[in-house]
Amino acid sequence: MSGKNLFKCAAVLLALLVLVPSLHQVDAQEDSLSKIDPKITSRLKSTAPGGFVTVVVRFHGTPDRRLFGGNKERYISELRDTARRAQLPAGTFLERPSNKNKVRKTKTFWLDNIMLVEATPDVIIELAAMPNVIEVFENYTLSLPPRQESDSREMLGQSQAQLWDPIEKIGARQVWTTYGFDGTGIVIGGLDTGVEVDHPDIAGKMVTTDPSDPTYPGGWAEFDSDGNIVVGSVPHDSDEHGTHTTGTAVGGNASGYDIGVAPGAQIMHALVIPNGSGSFTQVVAGMEWIIDPDGNPATDDGADVINMSLGGTGTHDIMVVPVDNIVAADVFPAMSIGNSGPSSGTTGSPGNVPSAFGVGATDSLDVIAGFSSRGPVTWNTPPYVGTWIKPDISAPGVKIYSAVPGGEWQWSGSGFEWSGTSMASPHVAGAAALMRQANPTMNVEVMKQLLAQTSIDLGDPGKDNDYGWGRLNAFQAVSAALAGVGTTEGFVYSSMGGVVGNAQILIVDTGQRVFSDAAGAYSIQLVAGDHDVEVSRFGYESYATTVTVVADETVPQDFTLNQLPSGNVAGLVTDADSGDGIACDITVRLAGEDVVWGSTDPMTGAYDITLPVGTYDLVFLPVFPYPVTIRGGVEIFEATATTVDVALDAAQILIVDDDAGAGFESYFEAAV
Repeated sequence: MSGKNLFKCAAVLLALLVLVPSLHQVDAQEDSLSKIDPKITSRLKSTAPGGFVTVVVRFHGTPDRRLFGGNKERYISELRDTARRAQLPAGTFLERPSNKNKVRKTKTFWLDNIMLVEATPDVIIELAAMPNVIEVFENYTLSLPPRQESDSREMLGQSQAQLWDPIEKIGARQVWTTYGFDGTGIVIGGLDTGVEVDHPDIAGKMVTTDPSDPTYPGGWAEFDSDGNIVVGSVPHDSDEHGTHTTGTAVGGNASGYDIGVAPGAQIMHALVIPNGSGSFTQVVAGMEWIIDPDGNPATDDGADVINMSLGGTGTHDIMVVPVDNIVAADVFPAMSIGNSGPSSGTTGSPGNVPSAFGVGATDSLDVIAGFSSRGPVTWNTPPYVGTWIKPDISAPGVKIYSAVPGGEWQWSGSGFEWSGTSMASPHVAGAAALMRQANPTMNVEVMKQLLAQTSIDLGDPGKDNDYGWGRLNAFQAVSAALAGVGTTEGFVYSSMGGVVGNAQILIVDTGQRVFSDAAGAYSIQLVAGDHDVEVSRFGYESYATTVTVVADETVPQDFTLNQLPSGNVAGLVTDADSGDGIACDITVRLAGEDVVWGSTDPMTGAYDITLPVGTYDLVFLPVFPYPVTIRGGVEIFEATATTVDVALDAAQILIVDDDAGAGFESYFEAAV
């Protein structure tokens, strides 16, 4: 090889050596950007050289909640350790000498495995590329639900008279007089705008480790937008909202009216939404503090119940992990569902997180408020993938009379009413405190069940997207907490032999319902005592009975349903030309209502469906490209097989698709 050619080869090789690392850098940057929220990506691109951007970084690593059984100390310790290990490489990277002038601030969290970072764009992009980083997103704002406007200007600046008595409505006063429970020994934590701690109905109720310290250590904390505690802050209300919600949860009767559900309970308060709005990290920091104020999981000094009358309309997946971890730490989560009703699908986070106990608002007549947000809510954030009914419960939330700063009380402010799901949620928080006093060993999931089972069912039977399970009934909930919870389980059988799958087991007195599985098995938890049960399945006579549930025990209870006189319809669904079997779903309709579903063997096209004696319409829904076909007026006779064969012609299809728009193929396929 000539020297000239050797020189050319060396030059090419050198170019490749330079190019390959740069290609790897491009790939790494693309991988990094894929983890970054588009809003942040845009901000990174538009930031001037030397400028800084604030982001929240989420890391891999979450403890398996099932292993801790609601043990607050062990679970909080594991949360802290997991976050510390996961965030260590990122912390080391950010503290490099080369990044000294590129990183302005960092703040670590453990309730969610996240870190707040303010740094230059290149640092954030490199940070996002780290293997244990899940995502980089904006430090979103959460706020108070919108207040309800009012034309009322009467008696502003002075105390008003109570319009109606929510404490009597929910049965809280009956709890006090019948059982003597008022929340004593229970701590309710509020995350809100602050609180007037010397209000006549709140004074003396804030937790403190040092009564001589005006900052109320252990009972009060104010947080800035980064999630740092504001040193030296003393209790105050930056708005009026926090004092009002606190009064509803724990207030006394200094006004001459009972305003609080659990007047004997103590309070902690985190000011996380100054003047009505705060950042995500501000709220998460408050949640961390409210369950572990001294940073030592071994000391049980956090709240037993929290109230969060704040949020944002829509599904904000950033709230899922913090709420899940609050529940896993066995802290009851009362959270407002939002004030964006009456349309469906208007709920807000964190109240619409599946593990939260979301609260809607009712008026003095037990009618759901027009502003109260409605479900359903659809989540696509593992482990929550699907659609949920929300709210979970409703409580008084219209023209609520409670404490306001200045030592006063109001149901109406300047141009607005004290109406909202913000006012409803602390009623539930107070009721949860009464339940925890009555039965301190109950975990959060049992408390949710009891509140649901004992609520006053309103709207559609059972849980619905307006009222949830119904309107809060504190007296029955506390009574149920005293009685305890047991389980009844068993099988549903057919009188003709075998089991019955998909049979509904309805608890008439609570509205709960479960369905037997393919093996006929069912299981349901209920308040100890007697319950009316109705078991039903199409094609069988309904069966009603009473079951007795024993606290902390499993009671076996099988049911046998009498099968109605029946026959069957059977046949083949095939291709008209070839005779090959066709995969096909079949819906059976009776008087226009879908009652039974079946399907063919996808290889042979054979089907066989058992039906009670009667006349039905069969709707055949074959795979593409065969058309939907209906066979009407099919008569079923007792102990007789009726044959209905269906031969289908494939649709003739001509589709022209130049790929100008993604997904048009499925549009045309559906059209034909």
